[in-house]
Amino acid sequence: MIFTFVLFGMSCVIAFHDPIAAFINRVISDAKSEENPVDLHLESGINVFEMINDSVASNSILLNKVKESTENVRDSINAVKAELMMLGAKLGKMETDLETPRKCPSCGKDVLPDFKLCPYCGEKLLFYVQISTVRQ
Repeated sequence: MIFTFVLFGMSCVIAFHDPIAAFINRVISDAKSEENPVDLHLESGINVFEMINDSVASNSILLNKVKESTENVRDSINAVKAELMMLGAKLGKMETDLETPRKCPSCGKDVLPDFKLCPYCGEKLLFYVQISTVRQ
């Protein structure tokens, strides 16, 4: 029974004695007693948690702004992709228009759009001028 009381007493001393606070107090007293006293400010745990909370809140706000801007960029990229697809479709249509033969207005024979003059009758072809402006 004596052994139990001794063990209980030792555990109470260890549990209620704060060795970290004692070490910090000793360091502060040693620093103040030196020739060049150092003014140490130890913030309480609550102040540290408040600073952490403030930084987390400000970082959260910044992250939301970044997220919104990336969504705007994503929307812009999707719009550009859609425009590129429409341009690709138009270019494909123009390419097929360039490859299909046209009728000569004079003789009515099929002539490729690359010709300035009809190879059959020598008539000046007007659609060549229109197509050449499209190619440029």
